[in-house]
Amino acid sequence: MKRLLPYFQLMRLPALFTALTDTFTGFMMTLGLAPFSDLYLLLLATTGLYLSGMVFNDVFDIKQDTAERPERPIPSGRVPWTHAVILGVILLLGGLGAAAAVSVHCLKLAGLIAVAVISYDAILKKTWLGPLAMGGCRFLNILLAASAGVSIIAPWQNTFQRPHLGLALGIGIYIIGLTFFARTEALEKSRKKTLILGILIANAGLGVLFWLVNVWPGDIAPSNIYFGLGVIALVLNRRWVRAISNPEPRFVQAGVKSGLLSLIVIDALMLYWKTGEPMYSLIVLAALLPAMLLGRLIPMT
Repeated sequence: MKRLLPYFQLMRLPALFTALTDTFTGFMMTLGLAPFSDLYLLLLATTGLYLSGMVFNDVFDIKQDTAERPERPIPSGRVPWTHAVILGVILLLGGLGAAAAVSVHCLKLAGLIAVAVISYDAILKKTWLGPLAMGGCRFLNILLAASAGVSIIAPWQNTFQRPHLGLALGIGIYIIGLTFFARTEALEKSRKKTLILGILIANAGLGVLFWLVNVWPGDIAPSNIYFGLGVIALVLNRRWVRAISNPEPRFVQAGVKSGLLSLIVIDALMLYWKTGEPMYSLIVLAALLPAMLLGRLIPMT
């Protein structure tokens, strides 16, 4: 286990569960449990694509991490750089292969995610396009999950449909904001303007979800979902505002961690709104347990 821990840290394993619940929610909102084999494969696809992105993040950041975060797995020598590259390639190809096993259309969407992942890690991360790429990955991941059963006649037209399009847009914008918020988390003092911009964009993403509940019919009364989303927004904004008042790494990183874990709760709430099935939402909420337990040993950011 001690030998594997550095690799789990490299992959930032706790954060994976937020991507898996996105996949589960996107799939269940549009297809239900049939076919279950497709859901299983898409969860594998998400796992491979997401974890490869985490690995390549450190592969391309080797010089910066050596100077600023020498305790990270690669610069500390606990994970050889070549091993990290091999692991990243295996995960990426595994994710693409799982998507291909569902359909050619899903492979195309997975390919777009792979391009966005590598572009972010290698080129865009330090630019203002970086958060857009991160949000794009989440946006495409939900569309991927919801596209397993699209029409073979007009697959792209069926991909960009509500309600999963609204969910993907809201989550994608939310991640753009959270990525802006996290941009300077490693600095001794984060830039307040960047933090504020991130908070505004993340709240805009939540606003899209409010809008979706208002305009699209679900099985649960919109007022109940408004209340749930409102509580989530209140809790998050209190923590984010605290980071603005004290822009130290521990407060900013705590805000990022809360933002990521809240994705699981958001997914559960949106799935309950659309399906009216509490059991599905409980399955999503169950992902909080391993994410929080692993988060005590492995940083999410």
